[in-house]
Amino acid sequence: RDLMLAALFTPAWGGPPGTRPAFLFMNSMASQIGVGAGKSTTASIMAKVWGGFVSIRGDDQWSEVTKRLLSDDGLSKRCVLIDNIKGALSSSQLESGITSTDIDGHRMYHGQARRRNTLVWYLTANTPDLSRDLADRCVLIHVGKPKHASDFAEWAEWFMQNRRGALIADIMALMRGPAKCEIESGNKDRWSLWQQAVLSRFENGNKLAKIIQTRRPEVDADLDQANEIADVVKTMLTKSGFDWEESVVAIGKSDLFHQIKDYGMAFRSSNGLTRKLHQLKGMGDLKFLSESRSRSSGRQWLWRGPKSSKMTPTMTLR
Repeated sequence: RDLMLAALFTPAWGGPPGTRPAFLFMNSMASQIGVGAGKSTTASIMAKVWGGFVSIRGDDQWSEVTKRLLSDDGLSKRCVLIDNIKGALSSSQLESGITSTDIDGHRMYHGQARRRNTLVWYLTANTPDLSRDLADRCVLIHVGKPKHASDFAEWAEWFMQNRRGALIADIMALMRGPAKCEIESGNKDRWSLWQQAVLSRFENGNKLAKIIQTRRPEVDADLDQANEIADVVKTMLTKSGFDWEESVVAIGKSDLFHQIKDYGMAFRSSNGLTRKLHQLKGMGDLKFLSESRSRSSGRQWLWRGPKSSKMTPTMTLR
């Protein structure tokens, strides 16, 4: 509930461009309560409080996104809604769009244009899979079982027409008021300015900051893939008689590629797997795997078990 309020308060904050996290409304109980939890309704009503939103899809080309954001209608909006994300979402341009100081691109009948990035991004999904960088840019909000009311749509419409101004005034008063807590250094992340401006207005702001950090691995698809690859390596070592926790073992790059391919992970080539492993470097149990510096035995990976030491001899997986 407090994280939803933080999502509602954020468009009122006049902080520097590119310092606002995205808010991901997700239904973690979709298998129990179904898909009608109200994620899209919640996000869209919040955006309407601030004048509406620019609607885009997760698979839209970034050039088309910037056209909408730079249109006459888009320039008047404070919020962007990416609704009902399906499958994995990984976009370096979207990641940059959340944190960049300016958003630039082609504006119809005008040419090259730009706007200051004070946008707040709302995303909705049932079971999202995000890249590590995108997950780090999101605040995860779990939407629970809805309390359906037959007159909710009518009430929401009445409220927006009659109480919107009072709601905005209340939010502004809270934002301008004194902080109710100090965010501890251990709970600060890349959004420290936002934490000090918004989360500090909650008495449990420190708890919220910690919850935000602990929830991110839930949607981190890169972390999941890193652990899946590490599990394949552990299985290879165990089948060959090695203790994966205590051993230091050199593994041929081609051998690892074919083993991972047999497990159903799609990589076109050994070089493709190498690029991915460099991208996932340090994540999960894959932190125990590094590229071997020795070229005497061909291109290899080196597994250093968590209980191994500098004195542990290096063996070779055959």
